[in-house]
Amino acid sequence: MQILIVDDDTSARKVLASQLTQLGHGVRTAASGDEATCSYQRLGADVIVTDWKMPGTDGLTLCRRLRETRSDASPYPYIILLTAHDGPDHFLRGMEAGADDYLVKPLDIRHLQARLIAAERVTTLHRRLFEASRTDALTGLSNRLRLNERLAILREQVETMGQGVTLALCDIDYFKRYNDRYGHLEGDLALWRVAEILRNGVEGVGQAFRFGGEEFCLVIESLPPPATDTLETIRLTLESAALPNEGSELGILTLSIGASTLRPGDGKTGDQLLSEADTALYQAKSFGRNRLAPKAFERLAQRH
Repeated sequence: MQILIVDDDTSARKVLASQLTQLGHGVRTAASGDEATCSYQRLGADVIVTDWKMPGTDGLTLCRRLRETRSDASPYPYIILLTAHDGPDHFLRGMEAGADDYLVKPLDIRHLQARLIAAERVTTLHRRLFEASRTDALTGLSNRLRLNERLAILREQVETMGQGVTLALCDIDYFKRYNDRYGHLEGDLALWRVAEILRNGVEGVGQAFRFGGEEFCLVIESLPPPATDTLETIRLTLESAALPNEGSELGILTLSIGASTLRPGDGKTGDQLLSEADTALYQAKSFGRNRLAPKAFERLAQRH
């Protein structure tokens, strides 16, 4: 596990770091609550082992801060509070502040080792639940929750990196007819096949999400024309797969795609990006499906 040790006592910090390293853990250290906060925000940690009594931001304050500022988009850190204070009142205060466990100094490394076994169980379970809640069970793609989390930081990412992105909504054409004709089990299989094409199509250049029903969302780390080339390749790949769909005019499964872009300085929100992509998707369907919306395609290419 990755463990962050927080203690203003340099000697105690080094000794504990050495012991935990010997036990096979990855270890970082911080000499204060403020330093620990910065370290955790930048690099995260599975477990935080913090002393209670420290100048400035003490361990109790650190516990509260980490619990209050943790977003649902980040994994849960297991916090072990170390203190010379014994007794149920101190134990209760520590747990109420957000600690998960409590050890009294002088520290016996075997006691901490036992607590870390429990910590690993908890953090492993949390990671599994965290990933499961952000993964579409049918296709294995990231789901709408993870997309929302991605969109929430997308504008900041674009401004920081100075590189625009393209967001696309993809809809399987006449999918209701497909389900009516072949049944929902075959419909599920078709969704999985399309998801694989999307996943492979953006590998190395972006990420695919299950948006809901027969709709998918793609976030591509480039602007047109490269981004629209990627989208057109995906559309043609599905068309070439020639998966039967008697409910379609072409007799095969096809995709309609609408795209929007986010450039540095645009200031668009995630909702605005989705709205623009949805409008473009409507255009694609209006022009006959199985295409990128012609107007959207031309507009995106001209802006490049």
